[in-house]
Amino acid sequence: AKDLKQVLKPLSVMLSGLAEYMRVTRSIVASIGDVLLLDESAMLTIDTWSSTWCSLSILEKPLESEKKWKDIQKLVNGTSLKADSVSLQEIRSLATSEGSPNKFCGLTLQPLWPQEHSTTKAEVSFQGKCFMACSANFLANRCPFFVVGNEI
Repeated sequence: AKDLKQVLKPLSVMLSGLAEYMRVTRSIVASIGDVLLLDESAMLTIDTWSSTWCSLSILEKPLESEKKWKDIQKLVNGTSLKADSVSLQEIRSLATSEGSPNKFCGLTLQPLWPQEHSTTKAEVSFQGKCFMACSANFLANRCPFFVVGNEI
């Protein structure tokens, strides 16, 4: 029991990080769904990947992540750990809701909401462009080669 208590806090932090990864991934997938003019309720599953999402190869990794996330949720079900993340459908619905802002993240193309100022979805400037804080962090730490282009 003592050993379990020692690992619960670090596991909780890791799960929160994975949930954030899923939210950012789903935000990018949501933008792809918008480009494809898919219904807001379109889910990304192995069953819908070819029929709804045109078998786009760019969605193979997000699809794999969705499967792994579902496995993680099953594993933590019934424990004190939480593995919650906003759904793809919720992200797409929020982006098209009444009063949606007119500023968008330069990576995920999701709206930047003023009320998110103290979250990882807060608007930040990175290389002179607007991004969600989590997106700017991802670009700065995982894509050092990325340079935001100048507007034409």
